Amino acid sequence: MKYTNQFGESVQISASDEIWLNDEFFAREMAKLPPDAPRAGLAYRVSTKGQVDHDDIPMQKIECRKFCAQHGWRVVLEKAEKGVSGSKISATKRDAIQELKAEAEKGNIDILLVLYVA
Repeated sequence: MKYTNQFGESVQISASDEIWLNDEFFAREMAKLPPDAPRAGLAYRVSTKGQVDHDDIPMQKIECRKFCAQHGWRVVLEKAEKGVSGSKISATKRDAIQELKAEAEKGNIDILLVLYVA
């Protein structure tokens, strides 16, 4: 499977990584974790027109899901924002951020994971 990364480059995703996009597979992986595993919220975001057009959110999802599984963190919420500039739009006006914040305030999320690509 091919995706375009955040730099607009075509990237071949291996079958072993592609499986992490399958929600049923991921649910089975999460079910293997102990009940007291730390609970993680995942935030995926693209802001530039190029990123939105190429949709590199699947790449972020693969990396974040793998990271959580490797660290024994249970993913309880995943939110994505497309075309939202973090520097131009206040966090108070970003629905995905507000939902993650609300769940954390209720004690439903222990960790917020965001993939940062420099």
